[in-house]
Amino acid sequence: MADKEVAESTTDESQEPEAVDETPEEAAATPPEEDLATLKKRLAGQTGAYNKLKAERDAIAAEREALAKFKAEQERLSMSELEKLQADNAAAIARAEAAEARAARADLARQFPLAAEFYGDDPLPSEERLAALEQRLAAPNETEDDDSDVNPNSPRRTPPARKPVEPSLEDLQAAIRKAPSTFTENWR
Repeated sequence: MADKEVAESTTDESQEPEAVDETPEEAAATPPEEDLATLKKRLAGQTGAYNKLKAERDAIAAEREALAKFKAEQERLSMSELEKLQADNAAAIARAEAAEARAARADLARQFPLAAEFYGDDPLPSEERLAALEQRLAAPNETEDDDSDVNPNSPRRTPPARKPVEPSLEDLQAAIRKAPSTFTENWR
């Protein structure tokens, strides 16, 4: 009976396809609404599959972390007292080295703030390189003009007029002494 089904399925595949009423040009020109709906369905299916795989990945990662934690606890329980103390000592040394590295970076960042800002979170190079970079960053840039924000297409503006400075009492008295006296000139 299974042979008969296989034979029937092969005969169906070998038959000629049904005649299509549309020409190839008409088949290619489907309404955009149908294309959009089809694309939205495909996208929704792909998004759903992606979310499902992402959830599976997260579940596997959580299971792996739980197993790693369990294994570490079991290893810790099976360790001798000496091995536990050695592991604790190694962890303390690693923490101390990390703290020293952070302190050294903070000192260099205080000493060379512009260079530390330039490097961000990346590791800092030697002090000589930091000093050279700090010097270059602190130096004014000679290539830039002060009028870098001037638009060459706009007309020049006249500078604002300066307010006249009121002369002081001493300036007024000195000007009076230097001025020729018309009263005395007329009497001579």
